[in-house]
Amino acid sequence: MNIISHHLFSLSIFNYVCVGEFLAVGAPELSTEALNRGYVFVYGRSEGSDTFQFLKRWQSSHISQRDGRFGFSVVVNEDGNIAVGAPGERSGKGSVYVYKRIAGPNWTRDEILGEDVSISAQFGYGVAMDRNFLVVGAPQDGNSGSVFIYEKQTTDSWAFSEQLTSNDGGVSDYFGASLAMDNNNLVVGSPNAATSKDFVSSVVLSSCMLFG
Repeated sequence: MNIISHHLFSLSIFNYVCVGEFLAVGAPELSTEALNRGYVFVYGRSEGSDTFQFLKRWQSSHISQRDGRFGFSVVVNEDGNIAVGAPGERSGKGSVYVYKRIAGPNWTRDEILGEDVSISAQFGYGVAMDRNFLVVGAPQDGNSGSVFIYEKQTTDSWAFSEQLTSNDGGVSDYFGASLAMDNNNLVVGSPNAATSKDFVSSVVLSSCMLFG
């Protein structure tokens, strides 16, 4: 797979996700003013091609936010919709942006603020999305972290559905630091949950269909 780019620096690329014809690359510490606001770069490829061409460059709507880390987490679903986490925004409460693909290489943007999270919750540290559900991790919400489930509405908006916490969560477990979805199954990482015992990260497996 080849990436054609003239404006990315390898040390700035934090993560990427590729689904079908689109590739989204997060660079959360890239900023022209050294403010760590972050960017996301979107690439596309033609059917049968291994080469991705640059399409879009996005940054946070909070352009004056220092250390927002826009692009810390990125996910592309099968419809070409893209969710971007910015866990450092709003003084560490965090934000998530959802870019809905409307036609070809064009998107519209919505913002999910996570108003109910605590200060320094880092809402958007982890994101996962399929066609019907958006899942956002806030690993410093409360004592041990939280996961927020949003369900897609007939209007194509995302409505809050459920907040998940660990059943046996301890202080600083970082529940929600990593997320993955497959066929409506959700896996939640809690990397600090077992460090005092055996250094094994704990996960929670459940079905998003139960949270609708």
